[in-house]
Amino acid sequence: MRTPMDAAISKTKGMVGGVRAGRTGLVGVFRTLSEQHSEAGALCDRIKKHPDKRHHLWQRLRVSLLSHEKAELLEVYPVIRHHGGEAMADHHEAEATQIEQMIIRLDAMDYHESEWMPMFAQITSSVLQHAHEEERDIFPEAQRLIGEPLAKELDRLYQKTQKAVVGTVA
Repeated sequence: MRTPMDAAISKTKGMVGGVRAGRTGLVGVFRTLSEQHSEAGALCDRIKKHPDKRHHLWQRLRVSLLSHEKAELLEVYPVIRHHGGEAMADHHEAEATQIEQMIIRLDAMDYHESEWMPMFAQITSSVLQHAHEEERDIFPEAQRLIGEPLAKELDRLYQKTQKAVVGTVA
């Protein structure tokens, strides 16, 4: 069962990720996305360390990952594409599709199957690599393309859309 400690740990890691993103100059939606990447990483760690909480933590992580990607695809990457970042948008879409397919495969497994943890480890690796690439390469370039004012405006739109799509992925 998910405890308040699990929530506090992932939230704290998210805030640390946001501070780190701010130090690198990311603002608005890019800072929010970086925070969410850190929260997802913390949840991945908790799932690995606490098999007894796997079911509850996975459900939380699953919803977080899917709503994050869907909201990015609906709000963030179309704007990046419109401002000359077609290659970044195409690359993100391909990675998001791959991660979503892995999530679907993991959802089809029982938590106690021997293949569950290796599949989860593969998802974790893909998500962390994807997040690192976005934060290191894509977000700084995308922010340069769209500008800080639009990055800040996109934050509000992204968060609103993410909240709206949560029910569709739960």
